[in-house]
Amino acid sequence: MCPDIELQFVESFVTKDKKERLRGFFRSTKARWKGILELEHFHPGTLDARFAQDVPRSHATPEAIIQLLRQQGAPSECYVFSNCSEIDGRFMTLDEAIRQVHGIGIGTVVSCIHGRLAFFEGELFPDQHILSTLNSRL
Repeated sequence: MCPDIELQFVESFVTKDKKERLRGFFRSTKARWKGILELEHFHPGTLDARFAQDVPRSHATPEAIIQLLRQQGAPSECYVFSNCSEIDGRFMTLDEAIRQVHGIGIGTVVSCIHGRLAFFEGELFPDQHILSTLNSRL
């Protein structure tokens, strides 16, 4: 687990209304599971719309998502935190992470440039978002 990376995600991409609650969860190793559980049920209003872009259906394939992230500067390694215990808290290659996350319908964050560029997939397809503070748009 990398609480600093998880907290950077919360600070950058979560709305003001939800930020304090999630900060509390991700600051505590005992309460972290509650933050991870919340990923599963991110509702509109949790992700800051200024930085979240829906992945268009025409780009809703692992290859297209990888390409979109690389175009915005994603490195080859990323950090994943997820409601899926097999991948939670792991560093993985970008390709491996997106291929494992895509379509599983479990709340997951692939943090590419920590606090600046990430991919989020929620429980209901097509609940996929590129999260970026980097000025580039899809």
